[in-house]
Amino acid sequence: MNTHADSEAIAMLQEVVEHDPERVYQAPAHQENGDACYYVHTNVSGGLVGPGCLFGHVAYRLGVPLEELAMHEGNAAQQVFSKLFPSLSSPTLRTFDCIQEYQDSGYSWEGAYEAAMGKRV
Repeated sequence: MNTHADSEAIAMLQEVVEHDPERVYQAPAHQENGDACYYVHTNVSGGLVGPGCLFGHVAYRLGVPLEELAMHEGNAAQQVFSKLFPSLSSPTLRTFDCIQEYQDSGYSWEGAYEAAMGKRV
């Protein structure tokens, strides 16, 4: 079942992807930790700089403050978004997790979206 919350979150995801479709996520050098993506990027002294990965941008644009988003580092998109946006449906949460996996595997944001959704933005 697709809820209003789902529609809003998916529309924001599409907006972020359309804004920078060829972006391939890369953590700042001082934050690199294997394949991990970061919802929030920091400066070398740990200060919050801005949203990082695709879903960091989506959550931030949906109104989640960086300080709150940073508390969820290390958790999958499905887990983070189910806590931050409890009205999202399970299918949407699973789709977000799938897109995040593609992003973390080196796909561009547009490529990750297309691979998971089966269609272009």
